[in-house]
Amino acid sequence: MKNIYMILFFAFMLNVLANAQSTIYFFYPSTGKTEVPLNIKFNNEDAFLLKQKQKKVCTMKTEGKLIVSFGGSFMVAGKTNVLTTQRGSSRTNQWGDEIQLDLTDGSFHYIKLKMSNGGRNMSFQVLTDAEGAVEMFAKSYKDTFAYNEP
Repeated sequence: MKNIYMILFFAFMLNVLANAQSTIYFFYPSTGKTEVPLNIKFNNEDAFLLKQKQKKVCTMKTEGKLIVSFGGSFMVAGKTNVLTTQRGSSRTNQWGDEIQLDLTDGSFHYIKLKMSNGGRNMSFQVLTDAEGAVEMFAKSYKDTFAYNEP
């Protein structure tokens, strides 16, 4: 009987180790009138599109270093807001950032998109666990989406 419990215990532990994962929370608060979806990249590969007033919960299966980035220039073209990599207009806003996360089994990371310089710059702000908990329950976010690493 003792052997059966040991076998079940080891089978459970192997399942836990095989399903190692980290969780990353992204928060994109309202930035005013400008509605610009951001293409979030993991290790320079497109991961998902993040829109204003959204929070995204990302479950990552791999461990190690992860580079999270977005970037481009925001230009007002008529009534259309476009995030592009082109420059040349006095009405161009540079939005972009890149951070490196160290993913370990069971780790949690909280990242908020932060505006600065009167809305001309946007970057990542890494939040503490306490700040992340406040953002998770904030009512200012209308949508929550999940992303599972393929």
